[in-house]
Amino acid sequence: MNLQPSNSPKYTGVRGLLASVLLLSACGDDASANNTEGHFSASNTDASSSTTGSTGPESSSTTDETGDDTTASTTTSDTSTSATEGMTDTGENLNCGDGILDEGEVCDDGNTNNADFCSEDCSAEQRIMTIASPRSNGALGGVEDADQMCAKIIGESEKITIPDTAFVQAWLSDGEVSPATRLPDFEGHYVDANGVVIAESHGDLLGLNLSNPLMVDENGEEVSGSVWSNVGAGGLPFSTEYHCEEWTTGSGDEMGFTGQIGAQGDQWTSDTAKDCNSILRLLCIVGEKK
Repeated sequence: MNLQPSNSPKYTGVRGLLASVLLLSACGDDASANNTEGHFSASNTDASSSTTGSTGPESSSTTDETGDDTTASTTTSDTSTSATEGMTDTGENLNCGDGILDEGEVCDDGNTNNADFCSEDCSAEQRIMTIASPRSNGALGGVEDADQMCAKIIGESEKITIPDTAFVQAWLSDGEVSPATRLPDFEGHYVDANGVVIAESHGDLLGLNLSNPLMVDENGEEVSGSVWSNVGAGGLPFSTEYHCEEWTTGSGDEMGFTGQIGAQGDQWTSDTAKDCNSILRLLCIVGEKK
């Protein structure tokens, strides 16, 4: 047998070839493993990144869109309220009674009570006209003293509050002075102690045109009988003779003109003359000075 040594050129070439094949095989396995690991790692990372990236912007976008819609809705609502200037669809003034004079208000005294110097809807100033509950004969001390009597009576009332800026007058004439010369002009209503409108305007009161009969006293209680007055149409003296000597006497020998409580027409202020010793009431007006 012809054996060649292992280091012969023939065997050396075969051994080199086998070594090369084995080396390439090993390299291919390593590359496959690396590619496999790289794929799953990349896939997992990309999926996670993709999920996070997709959810983040979508969530942010949804939140942003919702926020924008909410903001837009709120802004629209605020604009609508501002445009109506605090008025409801029915025209009710939501700001009336807050004590702040807003656009469209004539007055605002901090409440919606109609029995005071501002109407319940803040659309008109008011004066209060009431019947004094105490009674007296014709010796009132004169017209100015009658004013003081009215102020004292109303001041003791729990129904009517007289502010420091108010005046009080008796609805009374002595044949010379009268409401026409004493009572300041006024744009507004006259109401009783319960807030019922007695006269829609100053002109209506002087014209003796009452919207509702005056029947309650300073406490809001209904009364009856007669009142000292001697006031006629236009707020002028009704008589230059019958006024209990300018309201200074309670003598039965003198007379004074009176009005009838609850009457309409001009009888509420100039009904009939009565003896000055009669015990009657006064009509009083309280309003704010201008």
